[in-house]
Amino acid sequence: MIDREIPGIMETARNYGQLRTQYAMLSRGVAGFVNKTLVLTLPGSQKAVEEYLSVLFPYILHVFELKTDDPHNKSEKTS
Repeated sequence: MIDREIPGIMETARNYGQLRTQYAMLSRGVAGFVNKTLVLTLPGSQKAVEEYLSVLFPYILHVFELKTDDPHNKSEKTS
C-alpha cells in the first residue's frame, strides 16, 4: 500500500522505545506515504503510542516540508 517508505521514522521510534522496554525491538512499525498521506503504524499500547508520537512529532513536520518543498535550498532561493 505504501508508495514511498520512510524507514528512519520507525527506527527512531524503536530506539526511543528500547530505552523504556526491552520489547520495543519487536515492534514492526512501518512509516511512509500513500499518495500525499503519511501513514504510521503504531504500537498497541496507548502509553507507547503517546511516547512514540511525542518523540516523532517534530521530525514528522520536517517530512512534510521535504514532501512539498526543498527546505535545504530555501536560503539559496531567498538570497
